[in-house]
Amino acid sequence: MSILTRVKLFWLIFFLLPVNLIAQFLPRDITSGKFYYSEEVLVKDGPQQDLYHRAKSWFASLGQNKKTLRQDDSVNGMVIGDIRSIISVFDGHQNQKFKLGYTVHVQLTDDRYWLSLTDFQLQNLSLLKESGSAKETPINNQPLEAWLKPQSQVNLKDKEPIYMKGLENAVYKSIFTQLKDLKAHML
Repeated sequence: MSILTRVKLFWLIFFLLPVNLIAQFLPRDITSGKFYYSEEVLVKDGPQQDLYHRAKSWFASLGQNKKTLRQDDSVNGMVIGDIRSIISVFDGHQNQKFKLGYTVHVQLTDDRYWLSLTDFQLQNLSLLKESGSAKETPINNQPLEAWLKPQSQVNLKDKEPIYMKGLENAVYKSIFTQLKDLKAHML
């Protein structure tokens, strides 16, 4: 088989791989064991004040209450806010809802910004019927690390691996969808 044929075969196989086979993950801090995400993004012709207003616009577009922003510093180019979203995971019988929360830090300078995500929390929402209507009641708000333990630490009697994989995928999809949206806002 020629080298050209091998290269074509490699690219064909690469593009045919399902996206789920490519591992998605958030790195863990070695000392604390907590998930985090950080990235430096270059923006051509992006003055600090323009980037600042774009970041504020993104937080405002989330439609959450005014308590979303923790820090709003236009002089030093810093915006810090909390993100909350609802994710749904099928547990084999029904869809389970979770509230995912995390903190977004955006540090801005001319032509670039630093983005970091920290303090991930996951909260199970249980459906209770009150007066004939379903009301969501929060249960056990915990750090994301408690839900998504390394495979060696998972007690399979407590949680089914397929359900946990679905939860992991839903968490990553939610986080990276928000990241993609933020980056689009910052252009």
